[in-house]
Amino acid sequence: MVLANARMIMNIRQSRRRVTNGTTVPSSDMNVPVPNISSSTGTHTRRMSALDRMLFYMMLANAVTFITTQVPFHLFMCIRNNLTGVDSNTLSFIRAVLLIWSSLYFGIAFYFYCLAAPLFRQKFIKMLKKAIFLQGITHSTIHRTKVN
Repeated sequence: MVLANARMIMNIRQSRRRVTNGTTVPSSDMNVPVPNISSSTGTHTRRMSALDRMLFYMMLANAVTFITTQVPFHLFMCIRNNLTGVDSNTLSFIRAVLLIWSSLYFGIAFYFYCLAAPLFRQKFIKMLKKAIFLQGITHSTIHRTKVN
């Protein structure tokens, strides 16, 4: 998962470099980006942009959440056969608790994205306001049709 997130960030950076370092050459059908040779070969250090920082925090939150929720269950499943002197009911209970803990990852990722990414949070609030506004319009329209 960490590798997939790192690959996603690398792809975004590469596509951003292609867009910012390229120029467009007019064509009969479309504009084709042409890389700027002088700027693409030079090495330069740059600080993380706001979008890169946001993606990094999202990736970090996702990876930490995945590790803390998935590793305990899988470790227990690997060592449970080696545990001697433990009642089978106790092992079943521990397995159930760890399985619930493991399932938390799938519901918690959304909240971490909201906490870690201002852009994601803004878009979510905008969509929520739009949904509430549309629900109010739909409700008032239905109420008016019933009255008439």
